[in-house]
Amino acid sequence: MRWLVPLALLAVLAGCANGATKQPNPSPVAATTTAPPSGPAAIFGWQDPDVAESSGLAAGPNGLLWTVNDAGNQPVVYGVNDKGETVDRIRAGTEQTDWEDVAVANGHIYVADTGDAYSENKQSGAGLRREIAVLRLALPSQPAAAEATELVTWRARFPSPYVPNVESILVEPKTEQVYLVTKIEQPGKPAEVWTFPSKPSTTNVNQLRRVATLNKTKLSGGAWSPDGRLLALRDATTAYVWKAGASPDLAEVFTHPPTDIPLPPQRQGEGMTFSEDGHALLVSSEGRGSEVWRVPLPQPE
Repeated sequence: MRWLVPLALLAVLAGCANGATKQPNPSPVAATTTAPPSGPAAIFGWQDPDVAESSGLAAGPNGLLWTVNDAGNQPVVYGVNDKGETVDRIRAGTEQTDWEDVAVANGHIYVADTGDAYSENKQSGAGLRREIAVLRLALPSQPAAAEATELVTWRARFPSPYVPNVESILVEPKTEQVYLVTKIEQPGKPAEVWTFPSKPSTTNVNQLRRVATLNKTKLSGGAWSPDGRLLALRDATTAYVWKAGASPDLAEVFTHPPTDIPLPPQRQGEGMTFSEDGHALLVSSEGRGSEVWRVPLPQPE
């Protein structure tokens, strides 16, 4: 019995010593919340099942993001909060052909009905598109879930009789000049940048003018930073960011090499916008419940 007590005491003391030197493993959640991630991070998934084929993304005031579905869906612009919840729905017209991108500038929302709608037209026998359109509507000051106000439609044609597939719209934030960028599938063939007249007609078909080319393929989304300093285009894996300057001449801008920003893997990455503070890109994907990611931009030293 004399040895039982000391042995028990030694066991207790050894346990205390081990407890004093070992620390519990930190919680992964705590680690991510105490310090913001320096790399890409998913910020939410679409909560609304109606946002099934998000093809464009635009940041607006008050932290809202705006998105649209592409061909075969209702002509609705969805306002989404930072949890991925739809807090506004704006119906813009009665139908859409192939909405591919969205932009916000100077109190307006721009919707690019510019896709070639190839699959839908093939199934219906409608043939190739001959015209595209850009819609402009008022950006609501607060969620209203209503019909679009101040809605105008700018119909447009390319010089060639067919409509190339266009999935990127760029709207200069000060002048609201609208640019469209073609999506080229064939390697070695340059993408083309087209623009509307400075005062587009709402009654006649506008003739688009080519202003630049760039050696990029499969571009699926674009955005201009809120301060006008940067513009960006994306494909499935990479965002390309250019310095735009105060009075951008896109023919000159696109002669300079962009900064390449790797993007996180996505189911079918399409949409892209600058964050409201201009410090990051936000990128979206088609698919119900798919995630929107925040991708930090390199900050100037």
